[in-house]
Amino acid sequence: MRAPCCPPGSTGAATDPVGPLKGTIIPLGPTRAYVSEPAEPTDKCILIVHDIFGMKSGRHREIADIMAQQGWLAVVPDFYMHEESPSELKTVLEGLTNFLRFAPYAYRVLR
Repeated sequence: MRAPCCPPGSTGAATDPVGPLKGTIIPLGPTRAYVSEPAEPTDKCILIVHDIFGMKSGRHREIADIMAQQGWLAVVPDFYMHEESPSELKTVLEGLTNFLRFAPYAYRVLR
């Protein structure tokens, strides 16, 4: 028997897929980020942080696409630096540090 996906009291599994992904993955220094842009230029940006399972797990990219549909530039940085599940916290912290170092560059590229 398969265990339930979510703990009691949580929202539960997603049941409404939004279709194919609309954003793109861009290089960001030594790592990468999934970026979904709104139809019209905007000054609003939202940073979506992935969970312990990484950028490609769950609905992180779909949520970015939904936020872009609502007028936000949505960015999901890959804090694991291409590793699907890093074995050390050091890797995650390096990914976060690298993202913060290259964030101003990414802002200029995306504008």
